Amino acid sequence: MGQMICVTSSLPDSAPIINGHLDEDLRCFLLAAVPETEEGLLDVGCERCVDHPECAGHQYIEGYFHSYNTTSNVPSVHPRLGSELSRPAAPAALRAFCECIRRKNSKAWCTLEAELRKSTTAAPLAAVLERKSMFADLALQVHWGEEIAQRHVAWHIDAPNSFIHMAVGLQGERTLHARRRVVKGRVSHNCAIGPSDDRDILPQAEGSIYVCSPCCFPHAVQYPAVDWSRRIVALQCRLHLTEDEIFGDIDPKGGAASILFRHLTSIAPLLMPTLSDVQELLDKQ
Repeated sequence: MGQMICVTSSLPDSAPIINGHLDEDLRCFLLAAVPETEEGLLDVGCERCVDHPECAGHQYIEGYFHSYNTTSNVPSVHPRLGSELSRPAAPAALRAFCECIRRKNSKAWCTLEAELRKSTTAAPLAAVLERKSMFADLALQVHWGEEIAQRHVAWHIDAPNSFIHMAVGLQGERTLHARRRVVKGRVSHNCAIGPSDDRDILPQAEGSIYVCSPCCFPHAVQYPAVDWSRRIVALQCRLHLTEDEIFGDIDPKGGAASILFRHLTSIAPLLMPTLSDVQELLDKQ
């Protein structure tokens, strides 16, 4: 199926989330590129993290990589500390997958870039797309242990590198909670949320993919209780931004959000690579 690109003039009712799904053979291929043990994850530079201190039995390891076609490190910003981070290359299979996604949907990204350039406030984001930095900032996340129930989910809004954000579920299931209603042209950034708020609850099955702009709306993730053998493994693929861009040049509250919302709403569907596509690209590298 082809990809229709027709940017609408009005904003959608909700910040859009575009869904996709990995073929099972591709999911297994990508998962095999991830270290299989805690020690292996830590050996490649991953870090132990705590987002839910009230759930002491929940375990979380996260690592930061890039998906450019190079094995060299690239300069970056640590997403938790805000300090400089020399980001190593992700495993080759993950880098090839991200490049395939960029190529498969290149027409959509080129159309978005052209729209962004028409706006003074959105032009810095267009420059990021021009240098092919979409999905080049990778966070590998592994969760297991105690459940993170709905009452304990950690609501937050992402940094500007999540203006275009792809989440990939490599193993296990999780649930995305999101408050993304557009009211009078804006999405509320209030993270002080009670049990009866207007959230969407969106289950993410194994192999699920979504693309959205979580720097523009409050969201949180719920995790079931699982042991290490059934651990939840996900990739968060964001824009690779410079320090200046992430701390000032790209404003999630500016005109870029309106352009991006309209554009994502018009993409149908997100074009997904096959295992053969990824292997072919790997063979050429």
